[in-house]
Amino acid sequence: MRNFMISMVVAAAGLGACGGGSATPKEQCQDAAKAICGRIYECYTAAEVMAAGFPASETECVAKQESSQMCATATATSACEMNQKFHADKADACIGELDAASCTEFKSGMPSAYAPSCDAVCTAN
Repeated sequence: MRNFMISMVVAAAGLGACGGGSATPKEQCQDAAKAICGRIYECYTAAEVMAAGFPASETECVAKQESSQMCATATATSACEMNQKFHADKADACIGELDAASCTEFKSGMPSAYAPSCDAVCTAN
């Protein structure tokens, strides 16, 4: 639930089917919300967005994602589920991969294929 990168990628994929980073977990959470929502509104028609239950605007989507993922209070400790370690470097890479994905890739519903770093943001201790 608190694994913000993975849950947002999974939510977005549903439309179609790190130690070392410089940003804080809060900033990375916000950046991930912007990346996911940006791709949704770039790659899907308004009808597809509405059918999937996303808000009517990208701005509303970002606000909803930031709220549901608790970005405002995200820390290295709270960003992942219990007993998992947060990797800021993987979060940075995940966001970059999401931004770089083509609409075809994004709509494939297979985030592990186009954004593999997202799977490594939170790992077992």
